[in-house]
Amino acid sequence: MVASPFGKRSRDLTAFRIDPAELHQFPDRLFRRELQHPANLRELIEDLDSEQAARLDFERMRLWQREHTFDDWRKFERDLPFLIPCRDEPDEHLLLCLLLEHQSQADRLMPLRMLVNESMFWENEWRQWESSSPKSAPLELTPVLSVVFHTGLTRWISNRTLAELIRGPEELRRLAPQWPILFWDLAERTSEELLASSSPWLNALAVVRATREEPDRFRSVFAAAVQRLAGLATRQRMRWRDLMWMLISWAVRRRPYDERPRLVQVAMEYQPDPNCQEEVQTMSTTLGQTLEELAEQRGELAASRRLLCRLLEDRFGPLPVDLRQQIEQIKDLARLERLIRQCPRLDSLDELAL
Repeated sequence: MVASPFGKRSRDLTAFRIDPAELHQFPDRLFRRELQHPANLRELIEDLDSEQAARLDFERMRLWQREHTFDDWRKFERDLPFLIPCRDEPDEHLLLCLLLEHQSQADRLMPLRMLVNESMFWENEWRQWESSSPKSAPLELTPVLSVVFHTGLTRWISNRTLAELIRGPEELRRLAPQWPILFWDLAERTSEELLASSSPWLNALAVVRATREEPDRFRSVFAAAVQRLAGLATRQRMRWRDLMWMLISWAVRRRPYDERPRLVQVAMEYQPDPNCQEEVQTMSTTLGQTLEELAEQRGELAASRRLLCRLLEDRFGPLPVDLRQQIEQIKDLARLERLIRQCPRLDSLDELAL
């Protein structure tokens, strides 16, 4: 069984602090973490193939080795390969290979990556069978379920089958191996559809889907997702905590700094009790501090503040002390970038939209 990544630290809310080393690959790391929760993975597969999901015992799933070393010592890392027992036949299991895709540019090689990934699993079974002695039974390969989880905000318009990678006329492409892949594409679903689901996991993904929406629209989707998750707090406290961490970290990381206080207020309004409100407040404060500290460590905030002041001084001369202090207090890189782009169009300092 794969335990929640937060399970052992449930009483320590500093566990929700983001590791600065993870921020560069924030979406992949977040989804990889959350999909190791059996309930989240089960609800994803149910949305793709409810009959197949019903056959699998997600509570007893385990993460298979992610790293493969070739004979020449090259290494290959899989996203999330899970060995999941079958409900009706507990001694039988299935390999679920989950590939995470978040980039806006679809990977045209995805079908080949899946084929190589899963072939290596079968090669491992083959080698183990060959080295076993005596061989009590013929080699039988584990069934494999291929799943792509695409969370980019534009639809996947690249290859979904191996045949699309084969050059030549259609007659030759038909010779390509048939490799069925279940494909879950966030951009094919609206926030309303995700919020209407009975799945808390899909409810949470509605916030990811609304990432580029206007502030009022994003806040509305965020509030609806938080409200739907509130019921989990009394039934499945650990899962509620994991999904709330996901929503708050996504809002803090993906939305402008000046929206953060209102989003945190919204998150607290829909909590069922004061303890939940306190946890949400701690999550948001800790996450926010980490992002600001990271930006300061990289020097990005300081460099952007200096550039903004220099551009303004070049146009209008020495800056008033209070204006310089206001600029020094800005901790949102996106906001500083917007101000920097305003500078060439300003006729006076009064037009600067701080």
